Amino acid sequence: MSEIRNAWGFTLFADDLRHEIGGKVSLIGIYPAELIQPMEFPITIPKLAMLIKYYEVKGALKGDLNVKIFLPGDPEGMATLSWTISEATKGTAQTPYEPASDGDIVFNLTMPIIVSPLTIKEEGFVRVRVQSGDTTTRLGRLMIRKVRDTDNLHVIPSTIASAPLSSQSPPAAPASC
Repeated sequence: MSEIRNAWGFTLFADDLRHEIGGKVSLIGIYPAELIQPMEFPITIPKLAMLIKYYEVKGALKGDLNVKIFLPGDPEGMATLSWTISEATKGTAQTPYEPASDGDIVFNLTMPIIVSPLTIKEEGFVRVRVQSGDTTTRLGRLMIRKVRDTDNLHVIPSTIASAPLSSQSPPAAPASC
């Protein structure tokens, strides 16, 4: 028997996040599952962007939304970043379109977050959670770790042809007389 989910969502982790004309959000340098870096911990990265999306069936969960971002090395239950979105906000959210006649009304929250700079104490996961009452919704995680000798990291070659280096050199000086 399948479980009915009243809340769900995800987080995209990236190097940067920009708000564009027309309401678009651009993410630059999206990490698929891990951020691999060459230095020993602790490290400070210049910026970490997160686009957090949270969905909840309206009226299904009671209580404020407590958003929590845990960094590697955080004590259990003690998030480095946290904030509260009041339950009253959920009730006043407007839907830009009429809901489908066969669908539930869903509360949708988009949270673009940039942390700059960000110090990471140790290897591990950045974890994003939202808690409403006694329900915790897992919205994603990103592993931050040091590169290993066994990693097979390689650069994908460009498909753009470039001229040989010799053609990019300045012309030779004329021979002196």
